[in-house]
Amino acid sequence: MDKSDECCSTHLIDGDRIFNVTGLENFSKEVKLAECGLSYAVVSIMVPQSSGKSTLLNHLFFTNFREMDAYKGRSQTTKGIAFANPTSCTHRVPLFQGGCTTDDTAFEKQSALFALAVSDIVLINMWCHDIGREQAANKPLLKTVFQVMMRLFSPRKTTLMFVIRDKTRTPLENLEPVLREDIQKIWDSVPKPQAHKETPLSDFSYKRKNNSKNRYDADATFFDDGVRSTKRKQLEEKLLQLVQEAYQSMLGHVRSRTSERFKEAFDKALKGGKGFAVAAQDCTEFFMSHFNEECADAVIGQANWDPSRIRDKLKRDADAHIAEVRSAKLAEVTTLYETKSNEALAGPVEALLDGAGDDTWPAIRKLLQRETETGVLGFSTALSDFEMDEQARDNMVSRLKDYAQGVVEAKAKVEAGRVLVRMKDRFSTLFSHDSDSMPRVWTGKEDIRAITKTARSASLKFLSVMAAIRLEDEGDSIEKTLALALVDGKSGASTSESSTSVPALKTLITPVQCKSLWRQFKSETEYTVTQAIAAQEASRRSNNWLPPPWPTVALVVLGFNEFMTLLRKPFGCNWTSPVNSAMVLFLDFSLYPQSSFLLS
Repeated sequence: MDKSDECCSTHLIDGDRIFNVTGLENFSKEVKLAECGLSYAVVSIMVPQSSGKSTLLNHLFFTNFREMDAYKGRSQTTKGIAFANPTSCTHRVPLFQGGCTTDDTAFEKQSALFALAVSDIVLINMWCHDIGREQAANKPLLKTVFQVMMRLFSPRKTTLMFVIRDKTRTPLENLEPVLREDIQKIWDSVPKPQAHKETPLSDFSYKRKNNSKNRYDADATFFDDGVRSTKRKQLEEKLLQLVQEAYQSMLGHVRSRTSERFKEAFDKALKGGKGFAVAAQDCTEFFMSHFNEECADAVIGQANWDPSRIRDKLKRDADAHIAEVRSAKLAEVTTLYETKSNEALAGPVEALLDGAGDDTWPAIRKLLQRETETGVLGFSTALSDFEMDEQARDNMVSRLKDYAQGVVEAKAKVEAGRVLVRMKDRFSTLFSHDSDSMPRVWTGKEDIRAITKTARSASLKFLSVMAAIRLEDEGDSIEKTLALALVDGKSGASTSESSTSVPALKTLITPVQCKSLWRQFKSETEYTVTQAIAAQEASRRSNNWLPPPWPTVALVVLGFNEFMTLLRKPFGCNWTSPVNSAMVLFLDFSLYPQSSFLLS
């Protein structure tokens, strides 16, 4: 069943301004109003016609007030004063709503006076677009409400609650000051007695009276003083017990609300570029002061309750949020500068190791020192906004330095894993290219043995550079030891010297691994040397196409008789014999250039 179906409602005053006595009696019996005593509250709503009174109450309290049907056109659905008892509330909350036309000013004032006299809370429904307008629809009604308030002399303070409908994109924090200004202008325009000329709207008719104790004193006047005092003290204790739960609940609500506002303001201040420590201090001081003001408004003088426990909890909540945000921000700053260090070191270190030489590690040390100093300077400046203690700051700076060194060491380990490929590339470059970096042509004049030794020495240099991490400016004998052990073949002191000169944590390639890599390197580059020797021999053979001098001399000596015969008898001799001899001589030499032969 719909909750609105269980709601009990009736007209208190109908459209003809007639008081419904029978309806009120039936309503009181049905909701058992007499049994409630004082345990009920009254909520009323006062707004201009067709502004959504019934719709608002039906949605808030599941009442069954008749609403306007938009398909039937605009019309006045509420005439007079209607009231209902919602079934959704734990305590009885009679709801009043009044409807009147704008031309019935007298009834409007009477309705306002009635609502303010009997209600604990008065809802005023208003359109968002009317805020700040001079001709707003609800301004005459508000003026009537304030005029009626001047006629009430009750010490009880009625709460005016403004409900903004059809809200636009304008933030609520921007609408609130405009609405307060409009209300204050209306209040200032209302004629007031001399005693209240300068009274603010929020303080009007606010008086503290001990009604219960005054009533007790009046009723117990003729009792014994001792008994009266004892019972009065018991009454005070009982009243304080009844109020304490509400007091603690209210302080808890204030603490929760203040904590949320603190978080929002703190995050907004950080996004606005304010320093972390300054933002934390300013927000903490402001909202703790605001909480103290809220507690002062809620103080009950007779109770002497101390809100320090709630205040301490609010302070702990604020400190916990600040610590959480600080940790997150410090992590962001640390990640930022670690990323910068990685970008500044990884690429240059890889390039330096690729061209490994005598100045590689000194250049890496210089690069690491320069980039570390730059990163530490910016990192320390960023940490200064957090007002950290010196030890914590030094620890974070030290971790950043260690991270930068770790980047270099990690890159060196990666490059050490590719050392064999790099050694072969360096050997191929030096062996196959001359000093001008031009491809080498094997003409037979080159000293292949010397070229091979030079290329292998350069590859050994690369291996010695990559064998260990040298971030400290300390000398070592790695290259000399490797040269003795691998090139000269003196393996007696091959591993002992290199292993004792470099700590194990700084070693990238162990002596045993160096030996294995060098053996593999030589076997894989041997083919290149063999091919060069073969090319050189082929070039030499191709350059020796002319016969040596002695066959020519032999040809002249042995063919002298035939030559003289040709001169004496050019037409009577046989030309075939000398020509054949010469052809045989040259043919034999061309086929067997390095052999000796005889001519008959």
